[in-house]
Amino acid sequence: MPEPLVSAGARELEAALVTELCERGERALRRSKYKSGHDLFSAASSLRPEAPRAAQGMARVQARLQSLIKEAELSSQRGTDDACRAWRAVVALSGEEAHRERQRRACAR
Repeated sequence: MPEPLVSAGARELEAALVTELCERGERALRRSKYKSGHDLFSAASSLRPEAPRAAQGMARVQARLQSLIKEAELSSQRGTDDACRAWRAVVALSGEEAHRERQRRACAR
C-alpha cells in the first residue's frame, strides 16, 4: 500500500480517537468526574496537542482545580472539618505533593 494512504488512514483514525476521547471527557465533566475528564483530555492532547476541544477541556479541569484549591484554603483558614475533605478533592485531581502535604496537615486536626 502506498505510504500516503497509510498515513491518511492513520491520521483519520487518530482524529476519530481524539474526538471520542474529548466526547468522553466532556461527559465526565458533566457528571463532575473531573479526574476522569482530566485523564481523557490529557490522552487526547498527547495524541493531538493542537486539538482545541482537548485544550478547552483541560482548561475547564484546571478551572475546577483552582476552585477546589481556593475552597480548601478557605476551609483550612477557618479550621473547619471540611478542610480535610476539600484537600482530598484537590489531591485526587492534581496529585501534587505540595497538595498532599496540605491534606496531611488538614486531616491531622
